[in-house]
This record gives sequence, structure tokens and C-alpha cells, in this order.
Amino acid sequence: MDSDPSLTENPDALVLKALKQRVRQPSVSLLYGAGLGLITLAMLVLPLVSLAIVGAAGYALYYHWYPWIPVTQGQRVDLLRSASVPTAN
Repeated sequence: MDSDPSLTENPDALVLKALKQRVRQPSVSLLYGAGLGLITLAMLVLPLVSLAIVGAAGYALYYHWYPWIPVTQGQRVDLLRSASVPTAN
């Protein structure tokens, strides 16, 4: 038999011998790289967009509530109870 004696003594030697070989990195196309860059940019901008939506909702709440403050002199107003409901006679 024409085998290496270290392979019969140590079964892990075959794995170690295979790991010493060079692995060639596959090439990717320019379009693929551009797509990865675009997705990376979108993932970085996404938290800013969500913060902007929350900020816009907060500003809209402030904008629509602020005119009521002088009318109520800062007191709590229950809009559902203060609305006049017509009653049937």
C-alpha cells in the first residue's frame, strides 16, 4: 500500500492537509456589488426614516393640539362629553 503513515495514525491529518490548500475567491459582477451597496445604504437610512415618521407624528399632534390650549386655559377637556347631543322629544 502506498499511503502516508501519518494518515493511518491520525484521521484528522487528512482534514488538515485539505485545509492547507488555497481557496480561490469567486468573482462577483459589478451589478451584484452595486446592488449590495444600494441595500447597505438603504439599511443605514431606514432608521432615520422611521425617526422622521415618529417626529412628524409628534409635530402633527402638537400642531393640532396647540390651538386648543388658549381656549381651555390649560384645563383638561373631554371632547366627547362637551359635545352637545340632540335628544329626541
